[in-house]
Amino acid sequence: MRNNLNIILIVLDCLRKDYSIELEQSLSKKGFIVYDRVIAPAPWTIPSVISILTGYYPSAHGAHETPTRKTPYIHVPRKVSELFISKLLSRKGFFTCLLSANPFVAPEFGFKDFSYVYTVVPIRSPKPNISKFLRFLRDKFMRPRKSGFKSLSVRDSESIHHVVFRRLRDLIRPREDKGASMLLKVAREILRNIRKPKFLYIHLMEPHEPYSTVDDREFFTCQYINIV
Repeated sequence: MRNNLNIILIVLDCLRKDYSIELEQSLSKKGFIVYDRVIAPAPWTIPSVISILTGYYPSAHGAHETPTRKTPYIHVPRKVSELFISKLLSRKGFFTCLLSANPFVAPEFGFKDFSYVYTVVPIRSPKPNISKFLRFLRDKFMRPRKSGFKSLSVRDSESIHHVVFRRLRDLIRPREDKGASMLLKVAREILRNIRKPKFLYIHLMEPHEPYSTVDDREFFTCQYINIV
């Protein structure tokens, strides 16, 4: 077997088809093949990833929720992990790696039969300072009077719409790097230093949450309603 034969599988968690057009076009120019008729075998992580690594549907590999069994009690069945492509390649002499920023794709949930495992749990943005935001609204838009504050008129509310949502965006902005820089750094080191053929499964989380629409005012409106 050629020592320079490497297989790299990268999962961009929750990347929507309509947001991946530019990426697909870029990869196509480099010789990648785009498959248009692809459907996720399950709506969440563990059964979907097991299906990716085995080729089996959730109904066959058995790692899915039931009326009596829910997350976090769903794990990779031991007999199923023996069918992972990583396991099969390991028997062929590959150095196999799991590099994951998804907390479900980790040894704790049964993803552990790899030569090397590196996981990083994405850290959320700091919790929004709601009292600070409410003070901002009061100081910016409420007219003071002798006792308390006068309510906003409809016209005033319409005029401050853009400013309010811009402020909310600053408070609730998600992290742009959810572990990708570290995982890709580790991947480069492995590719550079391991002489055996390599299989890398890399699970990235940058596209994951918030589930925003094209007009993100709807998203921030929902967040604002929950805050207030």
